[in-house]
Amino acid sequence: MDFGQGFYLTSNRRQARQWAIKKANRLKTGLPVINIFTFDDRTDFSPLSVKIFEGPNEEWLDFVVANRNETYRGRRFDIII
Repeated sequence: MDFGQGFYLTSNRRQARQWAIKKANRLKTGLPVINIFTFDDRTDFSPLSVKIFEGPNEEWLDFVVANRNETYRGRRFDIII
């Protein structure tokens, strides 16, 4: 919800576990699953549209609120960090 439709990742294993359990419970089917990926930040992402938030600032909050309210109409990104 925070960044629109997509595939969400976290570096926090506990948070990933909680989200997986919550999602499985909400769907009332399946088992919680955590996939682990290695992310190399030296990868060339220049062909993609990447948005990097430096932290939870006002711009980040506006973006999150607009996505949660389904009112975001700005630029679409391939990766949001």
